[in-house]
Amino acid sequence: MHRPRYYLFSLALFTFLTGGNIDAAMRSYRRAMDIVPDSAPNGEAPFWVGITLADQGRIDDAIPYLRRAYRQHEDWARMVPRLPDAGLLRSDDLAQRLVAAMAGGQ
Repeated sequence: MHRPRYYLFSLALFTFLTGGNIDAAMRSYRRAMDIVPDSAPNGEAPFWVGITLADQGRIDDAIPYLRRAYRQHEDWARMVPRLPDAGLLRSDDLAQRLVAAMAGGQ
């Protein structure tokens, strides 16, 4: 497993996100997900890809990633409702919709 490369791509994601470059951020996280299986970081990579896509209004694209994360660790669904208050998701309604979609993919 190539964890150092995975973490470099993950770090790039946050760098691109804070700079407002969503497309580059998504490329970085997708490359990270190609390096390690979802189970290695407990579904963290697909979770954040899904959240980023959802926050950009790309809900249909986000849901498969969020379901992948949920399959690795159901606690991801508990985190989603906290994200609007942290400024990481645009609304509580969206958070509720995503939680329902995550669990519905089982």
